[in-house]
Amino acid sequence: MRLYVKYIAFVTCFFLFWVCFLATRFNTLHVDIANIAGKLPKEAHALFGNNNDPLVPLQGSDKRVKLTVSEAGDVTLQRHSAMTAVKFRNLSDSVLFYSSFVDYRDGNMGYPYVRTILLKQVSYTVQLSCRFGETLVEGSLYELAENHQQKYSTFIFSCKIPESVSVDEIQDWILTDGSNSAILQATYRIRREESIRAYNYDYSICLPFLYGSMYEGKHLAEFAELNKLLGAQRITLYTLKNSLAKSLQKALDYYTEERLALFSSFISPVLFTQM
Repeated sequence: MRLYVKYIAFVTCFFLFWVCFLATRFNTLHVDIANIAGKLPKEAHALFGNNNDPLVPLQGSDKRVKLTVSEAGDVTLQRHSAMTAVKFRNLSDSVLFYSSFVDYRDGNMGYPYVRTILLKQVSYTVQLSCRFGETLVEGSLYELAENHQQKYSTFIFSCKIPESVSVDEIQDWILTDGSNSAILQATYRIRREESIRAYNYDYSICLPFLYGSMYEGKHLAEFAELNKLLGAQRITLYTLKNSLAKSLQKALDYYTEERLALFSSFISPVLFTQM
């Protein structure tokens, strides 16, 4: 029993030591960050991009970003690294939709889907459908957790892709509730798992939308420094910056200037107290 108590005490002290160490290491003016520029190729390339395309539009924006590295290793970012605002779109007063994607995976359903993220009033009952050309397909809603009895909740809306439609040729489809309609673009494509293994891919961590005064600058510093040690090269945050604690705003500015963090300004379509 004594050995067990000593072990717990040791683990607790060790954990607190590292928390204190990371916290005290942080200062908005003095944080040891690796020189990311030294790891980049000595040529102009895209800050965001696929397939070596040197200039790629930002998601949610028609503007382009270019990062230039000179022979001396100096880095010039031709636009501030905060992405433009990402917004929900209204299908109706009670239903809003966000990004959408084509899901090639059969999963446990046995066929591929198109999916989109929805924000809907919980009390509002509606049958949503997808239209592919002349074919109308009834969709299904899956409510995500963390609603906590609020007015609005987040859903994943899915429609089976008809056999008559080629999955590879889907660029957009129509979301409708019978009275209102909207065209959804295919924002992402999720390939079958067996094909994913055949390609190099980036490992990502999903972060919740950051707002309010719950977190301080030291929390972002601990998170950023730990993930940098684990090999992270870039951290993308969705945030309403002006709503954050001052120390967190300064920390975000610092890591943005260091090109370790990028933030997308996000304006919630409903009050935070209703989500």
